[in-house]
Amino acid sequence: MMNLLKNKIVLTIIAVVVLGLIAYAYLSSEGAPQSSDLVVSSSDNGIVGADILSSLNEVNSLTLDTQIFTDIDSLQLQDFSQDLPQNVPVGRENPFQPINFAKSGSTGVLPGGPQTFATSTAAAPSAPKAIPSSSGN
Repeated sequence: MMNLLKNKIVLTIIAVVVLGLIAYAYLSSEGAPQSSDLVVSSSDNGIVGADILSSLNEVNSLTLDTQIFTDIDSLQLQDFSQDLPQNVPVGRENPFQPINFAKSGSTGVLPGGPQTFATSTAAAPSAPKAIPSSSGN
């Protein structure tokens, strides 16, 4: 019995050491950043935001041909825009609140106009009654 317990202890120690070595090898090869991973290379001579500056220079070099605004075809275009009505109901204060949740006498504005909501005190509808079967009993 003592020999079996001694063997279990030795095997446990060996297993822990082997797992520790495997973990160390794994973490040292992949987990730690290499020195080449920490180097930042810059192709723009170290100027921060050089890509933004080049885009800005491209935008500044654009020219707008204003002749399109004086063209006969563009002058014949019609404006079909419509004015929005001013007195449009805006909806309820809390659109996520159930309609029958409001306290008695409170008002809310719905697309149909202002309405008064009251809580319902009616009981929930009961389950339908079973229809007796017409079997020959």
